[in-house]
Amino acid sequence: MTLFGQVMSRHDGRGRAPVWLSQARGRAADVRKDEEIASRRRFETLEAIDRRRIQAQEEAARDQALKDRRVLLLGLALGAALAMSFVLIGLIAWLR
Repeated sequence: MTLFGQVMSRHDGRGRAPVWLSQARGRAADVRKDEEIASRRRFETLEAIDRRRIQAQEEAARDQALKDRRVLLLGLALGAALAMSFVLIGLIAWLR
């Protein structure tokens, strides 16, 4: 905008920038500030989304670990029952 303003001021004949250009320069700081605020808000939104994603992954990992423990315990219980039944069948066959 500065280079454009210099070109326009040369064509002004008085050596001054046009009024609209001065107004635009005055609003530039406000526009920059508004954009920084909007950018910060977008970043905070992305951070919140990321926090929720991580939390969901942690909960899913806890749920999966619980399911895995249940399956393991069930497998151990079934294995123990099967082993006990073989022992009993063997004892019954031996006693006859």
